[in-house]
Amino acid sequence: MRLVVSIALLALLLAGLAPAFIAVAQERSLRDLLPTAEEIGPGFVEVDNRARPLADQATGFANAGDAARLLAEWRWQENIFQLFQSASQTPGDAPAATVDISLTRFASAEDAAAALPYFLEDRAAVLGEREIPNLGHIGDEARAIDGHTPQGYDLTLFTRSGPLLLRVSATSATGAPAAAPDRIARGIFARAIGEPTPVLLTQSAATYLPESLPLADADCFRVAGQGDLDAAGIVERLAGLADAEATLRDLGWLGGVYRQFACDAKPGSAGWVDVSVSQFGEARAAADAVTLFADARARGMKLNPAPALDLGESRAAISGPAVNGTEFTLYLSSGPLLFAVTGVAPAGDPRRDVETIGTALYDLSLANPAPEGSVPPVMEPAPAPTATWAPLPAPTIAPLPTATPLPTATPAPTAPSPSPPPAVTPTPIPVPTETPVPDTIPVQVPEAQPTLPPPTSTPAPSPTAATSAPPTPTPRVIHPPTSSGG
Repeated sequence: MRLVVSIALLALLLAGLAPAFIAVAQERSLRDLLPTAEEIGPGFVEVDNRARPLADQATGFANAGDAARLLAEWRWQENIFQLFQSASQTPGDAPAATVDISLTRFASAEDAAAALPYFLEDRAAVLGEREIPNLGHIGDEARAIDGHTPQGYDLTLFTRSGPLLLRVSATSATGAPAAAPDRIARGIFARAIGEPTPVLLTQSAATYLPESLPLADADCFRVAGQGDLDAAGIVERLAGLADAEATLRDLGWLGGVYRQFACDAKPGSAGWVDVSVSQFGEARAAADAVTLFADARARGMKLNPAPALDLGESRAAISGPAVNGTEFTLYLSSGPLLFAVTGVAPAGDPRRDVETIGTALYDLSLANPAPEGSVPPVMEPAPAPTATWAPLPAPTIAPLPTATPLPTATPAPTAPSPSPPPAVTPTPIPVPTETPVPDTIPVQVPEAQPTLPPPTSTPAPSPTAATSAPPTPTPRVIHPPTSSGG
């Protein structure tokens, strides 16, 4: 079964930073923006953290010579690489999960925008991965690819904000990545503009997200997105909640998490399932929110009230036509938790599947009750500083050594990955975003661009931000950890 996590990514998905970026002051190094092992997740340790010169970073691409030339043309400034590994290991004594981060600063936002497609297309070509659609908003632009490698399932997020271009790759030998690249990216960008770092998944809420669905055709489903919810994400999901931030604050909403699943569904079954868990300070508030959430989404998506399964302390259901079929959404509360399960069937009615999932979630909440609390969520972002990135001196690029053909290895067998059905991924569950920040990006552009020594052969034409062509990969062996794609 091919697992696809869009950014939770996954939140995915989840709420993104605003499409503008105000860069940190020059004295803040890239290393200051990187996460700690605790922020990556339980059981991770940092095993590498180093600055890479341009020529060193270029070796992570299929064609190091072309990559170095293009990085220089895009006015590369600096790069830092960080690697985390899980303490748990596979039977072959390899890390069960890895997360590697590559953060590159260019002279301007335009340079970062020109570089992003090249970074993504190179890694996709080398590893045989494909792009994940409908990723959502993280920074100024976000794209992601995923696939299976000899080390396991790999999810890689490429996102840029101002002059920063970030790659976060999470690999797992046992299933869905244990770390969410979208959350890691938001934390890095938040530090860059002086905002509080996004918190980890609300622990008691995350406990109830299923790893797989309690359905007869569970093996058909793959994870298509996951992450944290914020107030802006709740607003997008409900599509009809007025004064959402004030309403959620009054209810004592503490946060939430979600996970999405997709499947090539047979008629009468759900092909898309979205499960979310919101946590409130009190059981009464969660019960009140059931009616509020159901009514807001019904109005916003033009759905109709439907009979709800007699389940939970409060419950409501809505249904109606969706872009890719028929939607049925069930809301129910259990203590301070509010569960929302949305199913979309390309043909037929997804009600039975949604009610089966809702019942399993409620039973789990009864067996493991969530504690009540009264800590209100932080809704207002901290003011962003007005400092700018100052360009570094032009880097001196040492001549690259004569390329030696890389060995060709027999690819490890991988399970066939079904292509996501184009008619399944619905649009009623929009990807959440975070509160916008100012869209002015003060950037100082250097007068001269770094140059390479004269090449020994005529280089191929340089791609541009609008017309860059996918790179031609050179066969090579991918060993854990991989930093391919920059």
